[in-house]
Amino acid sequence: MHFHKAFRSRIDELEDDLEFHLHVIIALIAHGLAVMLPVFTEQPITAAELIQAAIISAAQNAQTVSRQIDSVQEK
Repeated sequence: MHFHKAFRSRIDELEDDLEFHLHVIIALIAHGLAVMLPVFTEQPITAAELIQAAIISAAQNAQTVSRQIDSVQEK
């Protein structure tokens, strides 16, 4: 039983670390795009607006993206 608790605790720590690193990567990409996009669009946009738009798009297109991923994995 002790091994199971220790193992679960370690997995939880790794999941937390992974989640933190993903948030950092997302923030870096969003900030980079927020700097670059106005050069091309001549309209200012914030990193927060880009992240919000991505979340909304992902929620709206979740099934389509899932099907596309499945079709690629099947090939």
